[in-house]
Amino acid sequence: MRERGWRITHVRVNVPRSLSTSEANTMKPNVELLWQDEPYGDRYAQVRDILERPMRGLLPAFEGSRDVVLQLNVSLFHAQTPLVRSTFGGEHEIEFTFSLYDATTGALVYGPASRDLTFAAYGGRRAVEAEAMGLTQRARIEARMHDWMISEFRLPVAPSGVTF
Repeated sequence: MRERGWRITHVRVNVPRSLSTSEANTMKPNVELLWQDEPYGDRYAQVRDILERPMRGLLPAFEGSRDVVLQLNVSLFHAQTPLVRSTFGGEHEIEFTFSLYDATTGALVYGPASRDLTFAAYGGRRAVEAEAMGLTQRARIEARMHDWMISEFRLPVAPSGVTF
């Protein structure tokens, strides 16, 4: 998608409280929201921050004339449990819809459009080595969101350099 003269002025990430979550350290808990890589707390707020922060950092790159708000509605977010991370790794699953709204009127400008940003997760020795270099699960997921924004809106910004 081309930028179409938009200037994203604000990002909202909705992580619905209706998404099920778990703290079970199993292979793949049957839930929609799985994040255990930070101390226990509000998992919904933690996931919102993981997805929102890299996008907010790109807002200055938008040079369009029409102010819009970007809204993401998360439907699936799976990072790795410690058990999976210590063995084979699996995948980071990130699925959402996004829409753009006129910042002044609130009118829908684009969307909703579905995106699936699932990518391979590190496991075992590779996960340990990546974390030693600062490539935590959070860092890789944030880089994926950064690169999605650049690609989706064709921003003149360098990609993260992280391999997915």
